[in-house]
Amino acid sequence: KGFLGYSSDEYGIAIGEATKYLKYDPTNGLKIAGNIQTVSYQTAGEDLTAGDSVQIGGTYVPQPSFDTWVSFDDKAVNYNSATTLQMWNYFAGSFALIKFDLSSFINIGDNVTSAVFSYYLVTAGNTQTLKFIQVTADWTSSTVTWNTKPTLAGAEFATASAETVEGWKTQDITTQVKNWIDGTWDNYGMGVSTYDLTKNGAIHSIEGTNKPYLTITMASGKVYKASALTSNATGRWLGLVVETTSAEASAPIQVSANATYLAGLTIESPYYQSDTRGTISTSPGTVSKKIGLSITATELLILNN
Repeated sequence: KGFLGYSSDEYGIAIGEATKYLKYDPTNGLKIAGNIQTVSYQTAGEDLTAGDSVQIGGTYVPQPSFDTWVSFDDKAVNYNSATTLQMWNYFAGSFALIKFDLSSFINIGDNVTSAVFSYYLVTAGNTQTLKFIQVTADWTSSTVTWNTKPTLAGAEFATASAETVEGWKTQDITTQVKNWIDGTWDNYGMGVSTYDLTKNGAIHSIEGTNKPYLTITMASGKVYKASALTSNATGRWLGLVVETTSAEASAPIQVSANATYLAGLTIESPYYQSDTRGTISTSPGTVSKKIGLSITATELLILNN
């Protein structure tokens, strides 16, 4: 996972690899260990409002939130607990249904550089070509059957080469994932099937030994104007570097947090660190801080007040 790295100087946190203060969690979003709880950004140069989504550069590897398969031969049977997903031609055989929760990535599809689906093929020796098809209606893995299956798009959006060897396989689905994230397509997941009724296929499910997963790579180093949505601050402020600086140099920064704990301040209103260390004001100060790492303008810092 990508982390915001802790600088060698007590004031600095810059983009890098580290394990303290600020990290991405695919379920709960971007969290700061301590009191500032949520960081958000949109596009370069834009200010943010409460509720905006969270993302930074890095690689994220979620497993499906739901998967199952449906069978033409057993039209009323639900296979939600199956350890493999069985597939024949989806018009008159069976097909898999797979869905990833991408809500943490909402409205940032432009920052996705690749999305690769990895799955474990378990039907060795049977030459098969898999097709990946957009699902166009909602479904529930615990109840869906052939009789209640969702509709699928008329044509596949990706095709996997014919395979005969058991093991891990990959399929690039970058365009599909970007469309799900940006809302171009409703995210009802994807159907996976073979082309030929005489050539069955099967892959491990999330209940199986080798669980499928998605590798999403975001554009590296893209961090933008941000603000803490909730905070009691206790000496920690989220800052925005306003000039590019080299390692160990000083750089002007703007810092802000929503104060919720100080007497006389308006709850959830923005306040800024003033030029006097340890004091705040209603407008940005011009104070400079020494940065432990080389950093570019608009990168985020956590500042010790």
